[in-house]
Amino acid sequence: MGMMITVLQQDYGVRYNPDLIPLSQPDQHGPEVDRAFLTNPGNMFLTEILLHRTGTCASMPVLYTAIGRRLGYPVKLSNAKDHLFVRWDRGHGAGYVDIEGTHGFTIRTDADFKKWPDAVTDQEIKSGRYLASLTPAQELSAFLATRGGALLYHHKLTDALVAFADAIRLWPQGPNYHPYLAYAARQIAPEEIGLTPVETDPAFLHDPRRMDPREEIELLNRINQLSGR
Repeated sequence: MGMMITVLQQDYGVRYNPDLIPLSQPDQHGPEVDRAFLTNPGNMFLTEILLHRTGTCASMPVLYTAIGRRLGYPVKLSNAKDHLFVRWDRGHGAGYVDIEGTHGFTIRTDADFKKWPDAVTDQEIKSGRYLASLTPAQELSAFLATRGGALLYHHKLTDALVAFADAIRLWPQGPNYHPYLAYAARQIAPEEIGLTPVETDPAFLHDPRRMDPREEIELLNRINQLSGR
């Protein structure tokens, strides 16, 4: 994996988007980062990295994993908060190695990702939301949630609602999916679902508005009822 990533970066020019590097540091999180990241959806998907060789933590690990699997490597995607990385995982309790390849090649540990880029609690890890090797369904769910985030930012609310609904169907415990879905629903049909809309604010992408669990369940039930009409 070290050689593969080195060849991709040095020989093929794959690199982190230089325009986003100043915003990729550990102390740089918030709506300004989200705006820079989400303005160009190519920052989140393989299109930009395949066309122009520039990517982010949302696309570079996906490229490495796709190529690694074609080489027969036992690699999976895993996630920290707002971050994807590659995991060499033989399965069956044989151990794993966390690989960070956004800037060069580095071996990380779960302890590193518990602190960076944002703190992850033991309870969040136990719930299966973070620092586990993703299943194929969870990988697809993560891609759909990324798509939903881009659609929300560009005010394509109905498509965003569908993306997050599909993401939740594939991974019900997926991180932050329900608050994002609720946000989109509140913008689309606040009167029908009995909730007031919230102001459009890029900050919600960094810190989605939390709802009381009972309110969230009631909202999702109303959405299901409306979609069944």
